[in-house]
Amino acid sequence: IEVNGSERVTISKCITKNNSIAGIYVTNSKDVLIQNSIFKQNGNGIWITNGDSTELCERITIQGCSIDSSSEMGIKIWINGDNTNWKGIKNVIIKGNLLRYNKFIPIRIMSNSTREILIEGNLIYDNCALATDTINVGAIMNQAGKYVYVIGNRAYDTQSPKKQKYGYLEIA
Repeated sequence: IEVNGSERVTISKCITKNNSIAGIYVTNSKDVLIQNSIFKQNGNGIWITNGDSTELCERITIQGCSIDSSSEMGIKIWINGDNTNWKGIKNVIIKGNLLRYNKFIPIRIMSNSTREILIEGNLIYDNCALATDTINVGAIMNQAGKYVYVIGNRAYDTQSPKKQKYGYLEIA
């Protein structure tokens, strides 16, 4: 499923499986609600980005979804670079979701143009969260996002072979 340059979109009770890039890809869109859906065995479960655009991607809500067995991230919020003309991503709510069996990072926020993110009441377990020589990750990784609030999540059994911390938000 791709939501590109759209406003006031609701995606509910959908199942996406075996998509190489993402179960759902949201870019340059506003007021998007993704709820009560299943994203299984995709590259990324849900990928939110503003792409290479100067448009703002904002007011995105992900709630009540099951995101599992992604070969990359469960939920990826990412901007392709940090061009000063890009407006970024803001006002994202990730609430009441199940994230399990994802290969890399269950929730990853990347870019200093990403701001005002609420991650609340999610159940995150049995993810791999692979580490590299320079980055150790837990269940939630905030990499330069601003005003990121992590409240009341339960995270356990996320495997990470490294124990150092590099200033990223980690829960596990």
